[in-house]
Amino acid sequence: QHNSITIKTLTYNHSSIHYQCFGTGTPVVCLHGFGLDSSHFSHLPDFIPNHCFIAFDLPFHGSTVWNEGKYVYPEQLKDIILKCPEIGNKPFILLGYSIG
Repeated sequence: QHNSITIKTLTYNHSSIHYQCFGTGTPVVCLHGFGLDSSHFSHLPDFIPNHCFIAFDLPFHGSTVWNEGKYVYPEQLKDIILKCPEIGNKPFILLGYSIG
């Protein structure tokens, strides 16, 4: 794994959202595919410098504990991303695939 990985948790209503940050620079929010987790993006700073990758464990994946019901809605994901202190009001790049 990349040396500068920071593991964090964000509280969203009754849920605990696990995420990882790696690299420094322009924020890039990373949303993984089905069956994976945030660690899937940990190699990116080795190949794409000058970016801070903020990778979430999506609900029902990884270490995220989702207590908001059995569905996840796009508005909830938007709220989670915007609540992330590494994002704040800064512009960011969104990187995702599959369910991300």
